[in-house]
Amino acid sequence: MHAIERAGEAKQPAKRRPAGIQLCEPERHAELPRRRDDQAGMLRQGVVDPRLFRFRHTTSMNTPERDGAAVRFPPPFVYLIAVIVGGLLHALVLPWPLGIPLFPRICIAAAAALAGVAIVANAIGLFRRTGQDPKPWESTPEIISAGIYRFTRNPMYVGMALIQLSIGLALGNLWILAFIPLVLAIVYATAIRHEEAYLERKFGATYLAYKKSVRRWL
Repeated sequence: MHAIERAGEAKQPAKRRPAGIQLCEPERHAELPRRRDDQAGMLRQGVVDPRLFRFRHTTSMNTPERDGAAVRFPPPFVYLIAVIVGGLLHALVLPWPLGIPLFPRICIAAAAALAGVAIVANAIGLFRRTGQDPKPWESTPEIISAGIYRFTRNPMYVGMALIQLSIGLALGNLWILAFIPLVLAIVYATAIRHEEAYLERKFGATYLAYKKSVRRWL
């Protein structure tokens, strides 16, 4: 009788998991080693090309390097911050007036402003005509050596310095004028040196020859 019952129990089909029921965490982790063993077996038998597994691992690592200078902070903001800080220091902390009469001061400021705007506009116009973006972190497809670039390698930064000079003169604020050398040093450290390194890597001897023949500032 017991033997018949055990035989009947042996014939009972195994319970199937209902459709839509997910494996619990212990069962899911138990299946992972079996999957790895199956993949290893297929590799040994030559059923699967091993390059397929390497491809999944290396494609994300082979991305092309970005073409552009490693400039992280827009240089015009350095000039703007210097003007704002100089104005606040003059108005709220320690006035530092410029001892020049108003009329000649305004005349010199106007001349400096016109010169600065003209230089910046000429540089931007050359960029536009050659299809380049003036942002220093964008790609440079060719070296511009015409126009204002025959006299300075950084006409935009020179022009912005002249505009800052004109603002300091017009306001009679020596703080703004005193910040100009500091601004140029910061612009060199945060932008120009990265631009020059990028151009040397990309254009080599061509840029080195231009760099040797034209000054950085004036």
